[in-house]
Amino acid sequence: MSTAGTPPPTGITVQRALELPGLRSGLPEVVACADRLGRTVRWVHAGEVPNIASLLKGGELLLTTGYGLGTRPADQRAFVRTLADRGIAALVVELGPRFSRLPAALVDAARSAGLPLVQLHREVPFVTVTEEIHTEIVNGHYAL
Repeated sequence: MSTAGTPPPTGITVQRALELPGLRSGLPEVVACADRLGRTVRWVHAGEVPNIASLLKGGELLLTTGYGLGTRPADQRAFVRTLADRGIAALVVELGPRFSRLPAALVDAARSAGLPLVQLHREVPFVTVTEEIHTEIVNGHYAL
């Protein structure tokens, strides 16, 4: 229920995004904050730069292969903290050349910050994921 003058949140949940074919084909595994998959995804963004949080508005599902996460645990924790402080919906990291599994510092930081963290076990075309989720979001706007 929204208050007068405040529009209802538009978007889809993180859970719904994970059920769409694009992300589902990556064999997603939620490794932190599975209890928060009801968060609203306002938009999807993909990026690999360490300062990505400064480019976001909040509510994004962030797709990354992890190259911007840094190699030191302190950098990885700081990366997650800045994303959580920005208010993103979830962080999705594709396993592959950068990480064969997510570093413990990253997972622990996501748990501490309350940020849903998902690892993808297969490569997915980020453009496909972005198009699918944005289509769902836009269709939701039209339904309103």
